[in-house]
Amino acid sequence: MPRTSIARRKKTVPQPVAPSAAVLAVLGRFRVILQSNRQHYQNVQDSIGLGGSQLQALAIIAAQPSVGVSALAKAMLVRQPTASNLVEQLVRLGMVRRKKSGRDLRATELTITPKARTILARAPGPIVGILADAIASLSPTAMADLRKSLDAVLRAMKSRDERARYHPLADM
Repeated sequence: MPRTSIARRKKTVPQPVAPSAAVLAVLGRFRVILQSNRQHYQNVQDSIGLGGSQLQALAIIAAQPSVGVSALAKAMLVRQPTASNLVEQLVRLGMVRRKKSGRDLRATELTITPKARTILARAPGPIVGILADAIASLSPTAMADLRKSLDAVLRAMKSRDERARYHPLADM
């Protein structure tokens, strides 16, 4: 059989396109937010020797005496295993005590120790983190607008990791 020639298609390589000035301006703001957040948590670590997630957990436990691990996870927007690991670290550091609940023996209640109170008093603020603090300071309308805009960005992204929603900002 005679060989037929098959025309080979040239692969088209997309040419890089420089982002517009408007896109660059928005990206610059994201970078400032992310770097400022990272620097805040580094300052926390340098100042008190605890990570931002550990500090946030202590603050929640201090504000809600006898809180359980599930409620702590919900308040921190993390998964329960993450909260359990944080609690375990804080127990080992002598910052948190666990005790069985008097109401439900399956549940564990968490309280902070005097050592933790001292750390909380020395901690640089805002304890919830600068990004959460800034978002909380927005008006309800501005917060709703921001949420809608971020939802639009997320929808437009070709790839995203929804699991990151439960990853502590202090660890990013």
